[in-house]
Amino acid sequence: HLYQLPSMMPLPQIASNPPNHRGLGALSTPAPNRASYFAWPHRTHGVSTSEDEDAVMKSDEEKEKETSESTGSGTLVVMDTSSNLLSLISAFTDDVITCIEFAPSAEAVATCAASGTLIKVFAVPSGEALYTLRRGTTSAVIKSITFSPSSAVLLAASGNGTLHVFRCGPDAIGKTTKSSGRLAIPNDVNLICGMSADDKQLLVVVEPTGQQQAVLEIYDVGAKDVTKSTEFVI
Repeated sequence: HLYQLPSMMPLPQIASNPPNHRGLGALSTPAPNRASYFAWPHRTHGVSTSEDEDAVMKSDEEKEKETSESTGSGTLVVMDTSSNLLSLISAFTDDVITCIEFAPSAEAVATCAASGTLIKVFAVPSGEALYTLRRGTTSAVIKSITFSPSSAVLLAASGNGTLHVFRCGPDAIGKTTKSSGRLAIPNDVNLICGMSADDKQLLVVVEPTGQQQAVLEIYDVGAKDVTKSTEFVI
């Protein structure tokens, strides 16, 4: 469910087909005189009908069973929350979208699929393909995607114990690019990451499982590498 703040007026109820049992969705950061968007995965076969786009969709209580045999297109649905207009972005073929994140400007949205090898960034609301970012060639679960405040850097944390730093500049549009740097991180930790406003420092909060204290690590981000500058116990 979506609600308009501060009135708490409900917006149209949303569900996906097949069921979005993981509750996957992303809401863009609101700002004055700028559209706000909500996005969620909607895997369909072929082109959706007008009924798909206009109907009030209700979620199914039965969980979707994601298997390697499942087929279809990993389609992203983007809704303008002020007009309720929907647009569809065909992000992946024969794969399931597992992570969604809007850029702070709400002008782009990043997605990745279950294989975790590629991250694709699209313009909003046009759906134009902007960047294809390659994490690697082996499968991995992407735990989180984070844009820097300027949207020029994208961070991707994987279940393989790596945090990748990608540059999203004009030179990368329409190309498949690799990360400009990466960090090794333990697999059994909770991780929060972000970038400074000038895109020069990477901040990582590592919270180990158990009784250990969390650590704030700060890294200097260069054009081709990432080096630790300091850390604090928090």
